[in-house]
Amino acid sequence: MTLQPSTFGVLLDARPIAAQIKREVATQVAWLHEKYGVRPCLTAVVVGDDDASAVYVDNKLRACAEVGIKSDHHALPAGTRRGGEPTDETARPVLEPVRQRSGARVRRGAARGDRL
Repeated sequence: MTLQPSTFGVLLDARPIAAQIKREVATQVAWLHEKYGVRPCLTAVVVGDDDASAVYVDNKLRACAEVGIKSDHHALPAGTRRGGEPTDETARPVLEPVRQRSGARVRRGAARGDRL
């Protein structure tokens, strides 16, 4: 079988599109701060120590910094319970202030046999 050039896909460079989106978001964040005095904030809560989750969260925090969104990061031990009111004394001081944030992302690395 001979492959024709049209058989292959087109390689797209998404960097210019991503840069444009970041400029637009940064403009909107600045406007929100100037008009209402509000600065969005993302809180990332990582449960356990999964390397992939750490990379994911680092990328989110870096993206926030690039567009002017505040961010903070909290790490909780793997045994922290999921759902409902925080009952773990380690989780309570972290999760209570999260409710006052613009957004929160909880990232939990799944261990073998763990149910999420």
